[in-house]
Amino acid sequence: MLNPKLHIGEGHSKIVVSLLGENLEKLSRQIKDILSSHRYVDIVELRADYFSDETLANLEQFLTALQEELNGIPILFTYRTKGQGGHGDYSSDEYFELLQRAIQHPAIELVDIEMLMYDDIVKPLIDLSQSEAVGVVLSYHNFEYTPKFKELMAIYTSMQEMGGDILKVAVMPETGHDVLVLLQAVFEAKQQVSQYIVGISMSELGKISRIAGGVFGSCITFGAITESAAPGQLHVDILKNQLEMYEGSQHES
Repeated sequence: MLNPKLHIGEGHSKIVVSLLGENLEKLSRQIKDILSSHRYVDIVELRADYFSDETLANLEQFLTALQEELNGIPILFTYRTKGQGGHGDYSSDEYFELLQRAIQHPAIELVDIEMLMYDDIVKPLIDLSQSEAVGVVLSYHNFEYTPKFKELMAIYTSMQEMGGDILKVAVMPETGHDVLVLLQAVFEAKQQVSQYIVGISMSELGKISRIAGGVFGSCITFGAITESAAPGQLHVDILKNQLEMYEGSQHES
């Protein structure tokens, strides 16, 4: 369930910026940069797979402090596993417990749940998120190649059936045709499923999907403040300007 204050689906694609660091001290510079670029940043993604063991052990206190530091910017909680391009090596039980703690914390507006996790984890996490009024970004990443169009559509359909609020697919292109295939899948999925859609073609080759994806149906895009969290991410200043060019400057967030 998405909080209306996120304004997902309204105006331009919402810009998400990732926080990457071990603890609040390490994140302080990034937070300062985000606050100075507040009008460019709609949502902050908290990448818990970068956290130290101490930060993870004291997650609730950390989230409370971070919420105060961010001064009201909504937080998306993500623990990206190594199999999906992240740093996380938690077991399925540890993954479930961590996301459960995050979902139940009042600082969290959105949680990323990897669709390729076991069914006995994903469904209970989605149900818990719904009971806590936390929006679910159901995600699929492929850092090796871009699946064919029919497979991409099947992934979006499976995500719809699983019940996420925002269905995110990020894939690696080998050619310009792969980028077109991804954008076509985004456009078609937008017409066929009831949830919000995100489609990202990664790397330099896929940058057009980050800045013009909203034209095809993507509701959010990911930008960088300092270090990029994924191949092909643009700095938020550039990203905001490009979004206005493709989607119209009248759609201010």
